[in-house]
Amino acid sequence: MQTTNLQNLSLDNLTDKERKAALSILSAVDYDFYVEYVHRGIYQHGAHTKYLASRLQELERGKIKRLMVFMPPRHSKSMTISETFPSWFLGRNPSKKVIVTSYGEGLARRFGRSNRKKIQEFGSDIFGIRLDPESTVVTKWNIDHHNGQMISTGIGGPISGEGADLLIIDDPIKNRQEADSPRYREMIWDEWQNTLLTRLQPGGLVIIVLTRWHEDDLAGRLLQEEPEKWEVISLPALAEENDLLGRDQNEPLWPEYGFDYNWAIDRKKSVGSFVWAALFQQRPAPSGGGIFKEHWWKFWQYPGQNLPPVTMKDENGKPIEIEKKETLKTHGLIEELMLLANKEVAQKFEEKPFLFRIHEEPDEDTIKELKGYLAGMGYDVKLGNKVTSQELNRLIEKIEGKPVEFLVGNVILRSMSKAYYGTKNKGHFGLAFDKYTHFTSPIRRYADLTVHRIIKKKLKGRKLKSVDKYESIAASVSESELRALEAERESIAYKKCEYMLKKIGDKRKAVISGITEWGIYVRDLDSYAEGMISLRSLDDDYYVLDKENYRLIGRNTKKKFALGDEVKVRVEKVDLEARIIDFILV
Repeated sequence: MQTTNLQNLSLDNLTDKERKAALSILSAVDYDFYVEYVHRGIYQHGAHTKYLASRLQELERGKIKRLMVFMPPRHSKSMTISETFPSWFLGRNPSKKVIVTSYGEGLARRFGRSNRKKIQEFGSDIFGIRLDPESTVVTKWNIDHHNGQMISTGIGGPISGEGADLLIIDDPIKNRQEADSPRYREMIWDEWQNTLLTRLQPGGLVIIVLTRWHEDDLAGRLLQEEPEKWEVISLPALAEENDLLGRDQNEPLWPEYGFDYNWAIDRKKSVGSFVWAALFQQRPAPSGGGIFKEHWWKFWQYPGQNLPPVTMKDENGKPIEIEKKETLKTHGLIEELMLLANKEVAQKFEEKPFLFRIHEEPDEDTIKELKGYLAGMGYDVKLGNKVTSQELNRLIEKIEGKPVEFLVGNVILRSMSKAYYGTKNKGHFGLAFDKYTHFTSPIRRYADLTVHRIIKKKLKGRKLKSVDKYESIAASVSESELRALEAERESIAYKKCEYMLKKIGDKRKAVISGITEWGIYVRDLDSYAEGMISLRSLDDDYYVLDKENYRLIGRNTKKKFALGDEVKVRVEKVDLEARIIDFILV
């Protein structure tokens, strides 16, 4: 039946009894009628709630299996869905089971109480059912003489052993603090995978109701992992392009209820553009900026990957201190703008000939090796043979701030293929860009200068060199880049050895960064200088290499040394010419 607003339906010629019967019949078959009828005149429909009601009705009929709803605060999303829809669903399916969960027990109790009251007041007249008289708890109640049941609980609440034909997750994140916590977001994801999803009956239906706090919230991650499974209703406070309701750009969502254009402008000014984009427009952006995801560039700048600067303070150029370089928010902003410029240039001028910056996906063998290495550090990483940069970013977030952070980062970096230049676009895996180039630094990179010259000729309609010529340039600058990086690494290693010469005999904290048949590689936690503990110096036992788990095990004592373990060492010897540092355990 086509949904129709109750105000447009004339029941004037009916008696009160006939009117009630008519409304009960209509409410039983049409959710649009039901949601308005059971609220006794306090529910005010808008175009967005009527659209939402129609999609919920399609979900109950099995035409939609999984539905996401993104709407601004105070726009009736929870009232339309979590506070009302379960009662209609159970009325039409009295032997089915519903689970509703939210960020807190208080909100979950409200959902349970609201639906229980509707069954209590309207269940008999509309659906011919009633509440089980023994169901006195608002968070778990049953339909009398049927198997139907509703459970409402906070995230992580007790639903073990319960099943769900309809699962509703309504705002699992309470506030900005929870949204910005990688640990909390990971907890929500684990709850989805290990608890909520396992409660779903075959053919079960799922609704996720969210105000988008964060790009990596539950909805964001699901749309990254399985976008084809979900229908998404995203309704911003002010309409944008391709609006679901057909609104003109900047047309408000619910002006008849006071949320008009002037309200939107005032609210945007009061909360700021960052909060406005996330909560009201359903376009969450990272705190470091909204043009790109912060972890895209953070992936390349975790502690320990960029070797810290060497501070030299005497006339002989000898390093006397090694400091960790501080990365400011402004650095991130500049980086984002440079990434944006490079990406946009690659998209606009991609027609051959052109010079792309290419970073290909890692191969399957490399990913297998990476998983083994990470497992050796105690991280059971579920990576498929085809890994995404977003999966690696989530891994980095898990270990952020831990002593092994730089180790994991370096391992991931080493597992990636080397970036290079070429005329045939193959995308940039690390940045998750389809097309990318180097454009922003023509005064220090010949590749950027070449791109500038290509663009200039294209804009002026001049003849360009052949593709083969540009391919030759690409190969040359790629090779030169590798030589420069190797020279940089060697010079930094030399300076670190030079610094550690003055530390011979010092006791220091280090972390195990590698294990081989001949020794343990460790990295000093203060200077990032790396050296080796010879296996011969471990005289308390005979140690055997466990290759699969990247660890050494004492044959008699069963003492273990594993990747990521913190150890205390003493600087034993430094060979400056060979750039080798020897440590011993203390």
